[in-house]
Amino acid sequence: MKNNNIIVIGKDSESWLGIKKSLVNIGFTVPSSIKSAASSLKEIIVFNPGIVLIEVNFKEKSDVLETAKKLYREHDIPVLLISDDTNEEYLHFAKEADVYDVLLKPLDEKKLDLVIQSTMKRHNSYLTRSKLKDIFKKVADTGTVPDFITLRADFKLNMIKFKDLFYVEAMKDYVIVHTKNNHYITHCTMKVILNRLPEDQFIRVHRSFIVRRDKISSVTNDELVIEDGIRALPLGGNYMKDLLGSLYIV
Repeated sequence: MKNNNIIVIGKDSESWLGIKKSLVNIGFTVPSSIKSAASSLKEIIVFNPGIVLIEVNFKEKSDVLETAKKLYREHDIPVLLISDDTNEEYLHFAKEADVYDVLLKPLDEKKLDLVIQSTMKRHNSYLTRSKLKDIFKKVADTGTVPDFITLRADFKLNMIKFKDLFYVEAMKDYVIVHTKNNHYITHCTMKVILNRLPEDQFIRVHRSFIVRRDKISSVTNDELVIEDGIRALPLGGNYMKDLLGSLYIV
């Protein structure tokens, strides 16, 4: 879900109002209670911003630098700097403050929106990668087996639990992973994704379909029906023997 909350730390009231106006025009929410780097970090965190914009003010350099670092390093909130100059001192400050980008004034609303959306996507990808890294480290340390598959789709990494996955469908150089209420299109081959799925839970039933075993409702000579009648899938003759051999037939 998109987080429209943005905090602006301006170098003076007039400048703050101008930046706020631009952000409100493109659909963001900006609180009036937080305007300077001297505002407590707690105030900023409570508002739960998707991003923080800080206008460079060298009179408050230490406050700005400390706030930007803590927001990113301790609270995973991305920061963008706003500046009216790109001299070496500003660029060094931006690097030291761990910010994602520097926006030059005067602000163009279309470019401002583009940079904010791009920063949020990059930051969300970073958070997802960090989460996955922690998960895989835990798996390596404990020897536990993950109960999900990770798919690149819709410009993000999606963790789909095996129990929620109904079937996989081939589509040229892509596959479509179907759950009950959603589907994910990712660039992958059937062979690769089949190797990522637990063999005891999934089976290939056609050159174009992989099915979760416990989602199969019924089977005929040439097709099978997915749980709740969601869809009837073709059953390939080359896969019939393996499927029937895996069923508890009485």
